[in-house]
Amino acid sequence: MTRLMRAEVLNALSRDVVRMTAAALGALLIATVAAVYFAGGPSGQAPANPGLGQAILGGVVAYMVGAGLIGGQWRFGVIRNQLVWHPNRVQLALVKILVSAAIGGAMGLLVNSLWIVVLVQSGRFAQLGQVFVYLLLAGWAGGMGASIALAGHSSSAALVVLLALPFAEGLLNPEASPFFPVGGFIALSLSGINRASLGSALALAATLLITAVVATGLFRRGDVA
Repeated sequence: MTRLMRAEVLNALSRDVVRMTAAALGALLIATVAAVYFAGGPSGQAPANPGLGQAILGGVVAYMVGAGLIGGQWRFGVIRNQLVWHPNRVQLALVKILVSAAIGGAMGLLVNSLWIVVLVQSGRFAQLGQVFVYLLLAGWAGGMGASIALAGHSSSAALVVLLALPFAEGLLNPEASPFFPVGGFIALSLSGINRASLGSALALAATLLITAVVATGLFRRGDVA
């Protein structure tokens, strides 16, 4: 299992979708730092804590990276080759989802790295907890994207779900309950994990668990052709 995990991490880090996304986020970070500190800069006050937009950006990036990782492996036959030397499909699927979730969390860290530096420099350590929630949400999104791509045999399936889920949730639940994925994501982004939002956190965890189990089941029963 450890060997498989190590191989999957190295495989993920070698993928263009990870390298290019990390490079783009790094360039965006450098440009933002330059704009803030060299082009006039803020007027002495540290910027406010990152809000919903920051969390959504990290979540969407992590989701698409997770989906791209698994979709690319389907497209280029990597999964077929892996099954030759590791035929345990359940372990292989779970490791892929876990690694994608970790990569998603890392992408969320890149998105929020500027805010982390600002909060530390301004001594607002208490607000780092909210940024940590964003990293957890990014990890959740990476795992979701990977699970759906694994079940759908392509990253296109994950993209369709990403585009369709907000509309479907709006139709089924106009009040955007935090017990639905999109509503729960927004609720945790705004309030963090606390007693009031514990239901949202449990709902998101259950959503990822169910999606991963279904994807693993389909992968275990399906043919790689």
